[in-house]
Amino acid sequence: MQLPGVIRAGGASIPADASEVHYFTGNGSAQVTFVSNQMPDYLYRAGILPDGNPLFDEKYGTKGVANDEIELPDGLCGSYLRGPVWIYDSTSATGSGVTVMVERSPTADDSFRFPTRAVVTYNLP
Repeated sequence: MQLPGVIRAGGASIPADASEVHYFTGNGSAQVTFVSNQMPDYLYRAGILPDGNPLFDEKYGTKGVANDEIELPDGLCGSYLRGPVWIYDSTSATGSGVTVMVERSPTADDSFRFPTRAVVTYNLP
């Protein structure tokens, strides 16, 4: 199956600089993993984090596993996530549920790793 020219995950196209893109679909949901330097832009465009809110506002997300290597969900291939991670549970711009797990910087509490790997899980329309 060939991917479309623009991959949408959770209601917004993934960042233009996304690399290492892998996806898995099944049982009415999809999971996409990618690496990007434009993660904040994606989170705001997808409506996962309201414009102007801090990246790590506990109203929209929580700390996740802090292990050095975190396995991707079953069926999804690609490199491990590196902890610590931040998990956003939200309703996307399209109105469906979406979860985004993102690598957080291990040294700076207010930023992501550079570049950042993310796993986006959402319901298919």
